[in-house]
Parts: sequence; structure tokens; C-alpha cells
Amino acid sequence: MITNAATVSTWSTPGFAAGIHITELNPHLVWGGDAITIRGSGDTAPSGIWVDHVKVSSIGRQMVVVNFSGAKGLTISNSDFDGKTEYSASCDGRHYWGFLLYGETTQISLVGNYIHETSGRSPKIGGSAGQSVVVHAANNYFDDNSGHAFDVAASAYVLAEGNYFASVVTPNMDDTAGNFFVPTSGSACASSLGRDCELNVLTDSGGLTGYNEDAVTSILSSYQTQIGGYAVAAASQFTVSSDNFGVGALSDTSSQCERDGD
Repeated sequence: MITNAATVSTWSTPGFAAGIHITELNPHLVWGGDAITIRGSGDTAPSGIWVDHVKVSSIGRQMVVVNFSGAKGLTISNSDFDGKTEYSASCDGRHYWGFLLYGETTQISLVGNYIHETSGRSPKIGGSAGQSVVVHAANNYFDDNSGHAFDVAASAYVLAEGNYFASVVTPNMDDTAGNFFVPTSGSACASSLGRDCELNVLTDSGGLTGYNEDAVTSILSSYQTQIGGYAVAAASQFTVSSDNFGVGALSDTSSQCERDGD
């Protein structure tokens, strides 16, 4: 467990973080520190970083940040992002500052995570012209979000499949500058990935709507081996007492998907 500490940063290539709990990181200060910051050296993006079976709770700012240098082949998996807070920007006990994923060249697998009691940026992807942020979000459980989950902005290309949304007011922001692929049929991925997609499931939640989806499928063709070869399960609600996410046993671990691309 890491408490009352500075931000955990990594520049290593490759790098692996597992089995840690980052908590009580200046939760009362809006600029009190990001839990995990991934940044390269200057404009050089790190590659092959894996964050697995980690828990983040009670922090001041972002849970995860990828800065403008980007990250190649980053996997965030089987982790617990707990937004319960006494110092809520949305004044409802939920943390707003979730994920901020940028980068000139960024490829991320966001797989098998429990993201709950948040109110925004869960995750925020892209937003700056001239970047390329490619994200495969699969088999995550988004629960009890009073604001928005996905905020897919300019220069972002996101495939969301097999995710479970429970009590999420706005599963995604409608930012048509971004590119967001939400399959509505299993066969929607066949031409770009060479396999069927898994559908997302929503209960007591708003709508999940894609936009500029052709731009995403065009990009996905370059990742047919990595994303197409990953076996996505049907969307399901997590059992909170299980060991398959957060700090605990490292069994049932999702394998890292390398996303270096061409």
C-alpha cells in the first residue's frame, strides 16, 4: 500500500506494476497529485507497460494519466478504481478526475477493470489535434457514475465492447470530434478484426452511442493481430468479493496486448 506519497510515475520500457494500493494521496486538494502518471523521455513514448491488479482510491487528481509523449503497448487490467471520496468536485461523494489519456502516439488496452463511484473522465481520451490515441476498452465494469464515463475527444479512436454499465447516468459524452465505435451487432467487427464483437450491456443507465465509427474500424485493421486475437468475454457484472480485480491474488490475469503497431 502506498499512502501519503507522491505520484507513482514510470518511464521504464517495459515496465510492470502489480499488487499495490495507492490511497490517501492528498484527497482534499484538487491539484493534490495523480496516482499513476505514465510519461516518456521528452517526446519519446515508453512502450510495453502493464498495470495489473492495482487499486486506486482517495486521491487528489487523476487516477491514471498518460501525458503528451504517449505510451505504446500500455495495458491497464484487472484493477479497482474506487471513486468514493469525502472531497467530491461533483458534491456527491464521487470522484470526477478519473483517467486522462493523451499522447502523440498512444495504444492502450483497458481490460477487466472495476471503475466505480465516479462522476466524470472515466475515461477521458484524446482532445488535442495531431495526436493518435487508440484504445480497446473491453470487459470493464462501470458502476455508480453520477456523471459521464467515456469522453472520447479529438484524435481518439476507441472500441468499446463487452463492457457492463450499471447506474451510469451518461455512459459516453457526445463529442463528435472524437471517434467512438460501439458495436450494435456481433458481426460489426468481422471485417476489421476478423472476429465478432461482444456487445456492451447497460442497466439503469443512459445510452451508449458511437460516432465516426468508420474512422475507428479503419484504424482497427492495423491491430487485427492484437485486438482481433484477444478473446473478449460477454459483458458481466463483477462480483465485488472476487479476486479477479484489484489488489489480491494474481490469478485470472488478462494477458498484456502489445500495441506497438506499424
